[in-house]
Amino acid sequence: MIILHKAFNKLFPNIIVKEAGTYTFINGLSSLFPLLLIPLITRYVDPFDYGVYAVFLVGINLIMPLIGIGIETSSGRKYIDKDTIDFPSYIFSAISLTTILSLVLLLIMYLFSNFLSNYLPISIEWYPHWVIASWSQVIFGLILVINQMRHKPFIFGFWRIGRSTLIYSFFLILIILERSKWENLLNLIFISYTIIAISGLFWLIKKKLIALSISKASVIHIFKYGIPLVPHMLAAAIITATDRIILSNILDEKAVGIYTIGYQSGLVMFIFAQSINRAWTPWFYERLKSKNKEDYLKSTMTLYKISLLFILVGLFLCLSGWILLPYLFGGTYLESVYVFYWIIFAFVVQGLWSLISAYLYFTGETIWISLSSMFASILNIGISILLVMSHGLIGAAQGTFCAYLIALVFLILITLRKAPLPWLLRS
Repeated sequence: MIILHKAFNKLFPNIIVKEAGTYTFINGLSSLFPLLLIPLITRYVDPFDYGVYAVFLVGINLIMPLIGIGIETSSGRKYIDKDTIDFPSYIFSAISLTTILSLVLLLIMYLFSNFLSNYLPISIEWYPHWVIASWSQVIFGLILVINQMRHKPFIFGFWRIGRSTLIYSFFLILIILERSKWENLLNLIFISYTIIAISGLFWLIKKKLIALSISKASVIHIFKYGIPLVPHMLAAAIITATDRIILSNILDEKAVGIYTIGYQSGLVMFIFAQSINRAWTPWFYERLKSKNKEDYLKSTMTLYKISLLFILVGLFLCLSGWILLPYLFGGTYLESVYVFYWIIFAFVVQGLWSLISAYLYFTGETIWISLSSMFASILNIGISILLVMSHGLIGAAQGTFCAYLIALVFLILITLRKAPLPWLLRS
């Protein structure tokens, strides 16, 4: 392990190695909580109640882009310029904006409640809980990205792990008390998210990262930077949901179950790639800000090394899965192994996309990020349907891989034209 650590330090900047290792541990530990609860959930939580709970969580993921409009990424970008702008005012402007948008969306939901009631298992009295939980999640994301950009992975981990501990401890208590009806599960999310968000606001005040003043320039920047990202965030949610929807309609719920086991196992690659990217982004922003040719060359070289690392880790995980997973999954879920292979490389490609998109996030040309995601999500629907019809449930995993690959190719072509980086490793 020591030899491996020394080798990584020689290949990559020390701060990336150090922070990536910390983020990997944090993300892995946070992801462990829901996995440990799965045996209890499948035995003691009614499928209908858990289904309503799942719809509530999906709704949060869809509401967040509409009320958050990318304030996490825009605030992360502005943190680099904190010495030349009023950053606390920027944060207050961002929070005020997402609060106003939350109220507007809640009003719209009330106006269209008759229409929504035809498609949602959640009644109108839960709409405020839905919007407030989504607002709280936006605030939580803001806390995480600020600590990421501050190079404070341990504080990042405190918030991430603390939140998971709070939520899943409450979940376990409800199961033990046999009170895991959907109303209680929704209140669990609402209360937990709100507690974390309010705690986060107090943390921002304590760290003097928030000032009670709204800046017109900040609001304009947030809209200019964030609105083009809304289609990207919605498209990402569509790509994630498409595979299961198509499997459920073309095949059956059994296929969805087998697919989900393989998909969840493949998330190990997503966790690894996301951890590396959380360390890469602030380091890369700092290199770009310097506008130094030597820093540009170092950035490009590091990007190529991380890309190769993603591919090698993907191959290693596939080899490990080929050896171990048939024994772990058993005969009933054996087909999940083949799903695992495709999902691993889907997340390899998605990790490469995140590496390259960092340049466009830095320059604020986020419209290209959204276009790549929208283009991929639209094609993904047709491609996945054809692949599922011809290859069965494996086709859904292949469709996910194709979607991310399309987005990656699109973004590479744009970035090669726009980024003044020495792509041929010549300064």
